[in-house]
Amino acid sequence: MAKRSFMNNFKLPLTSDELQRAFYVDFEGRRVEGDESLLLGVLWKRYKNKPLSLRHYILDARLNGLTDECFIANADLEEHEWVARNLKSTITELLQLAEAQDRLFISWSQHDYKIASEVLETSIQQQQLKERWRDGKATAIQWAKRYGFEMPRGQNKLSAFIILLNDLGRIETEVPVEYGAGRTGENLRVVLDASERYSEFDSFTERQQDRWCEVVGHNFYDLEGMREVVSYTSTNAHYQFGFES
Repeated sequence: MAKRSFMNNFKLPLTSDELQRAFYVDFEGRRVEGDESLLLGVLWKRYKNKPLSLRHYILDARLNGLTDECFIANADLEEHEWVARNLKSTITELLQLAEAQDRLFISWSQHDYKIASEVLETSIQQQQLKERWRDGKATAIQWAKRYGFEMPRGQNKLSAFIILLNDLGRIETEVPVEYGAGRTGENLRVVLDASERYSEFDSFTERQQDRWCEVVGHNFYDLEGMREVVSYTSTNAHYQFGFES
């Protein structure tokens, strides 16, 4: 990947090849100190001529026993893996893989980047991560401005773009109600409370198990929706950054 001299790497345009090869990443957590990054979902095309791969990293030891296959994605996936590992090891491994395979990271806004960058120890790693990270929301906003779509103030959320592009017939991402926005923090609180009481996932009540499945499902549909939204909007936003398509 050729390096470009830009003040803000996060808003660089995305080529078709970069979109196809990127790691789409999304953290799930709570707005409580110490619980900001409990789960990391990564969606990417691991094999060139095969469907997408999905990996969920369990980043908190309290959730280590919850990696049961309770969630079945409504999508054609090559594989769905579970890995229990701390945040530092996870980001270090993914960065090494991104460097070796020349892949970008794409998230919705820079919040996920900040979580990932804070655990890297060397300035070299931090610079590598910054150069490879892209803000998918920035691309979507530029597309919306170009075509005159006025998003409500404070509503540059992924869910808003998924709804808009679905209504326009540009993407086909159906998000089940139980996996929608606004439920993850409370679901994680319930799951964490249950994990302190029970050592096995099978000991959870049915509703407590469903709460965990909703967290994982929400994460997957955010990843899938982000990939579709960014892939569509980026093809029409390149010149906004001074590049031709």
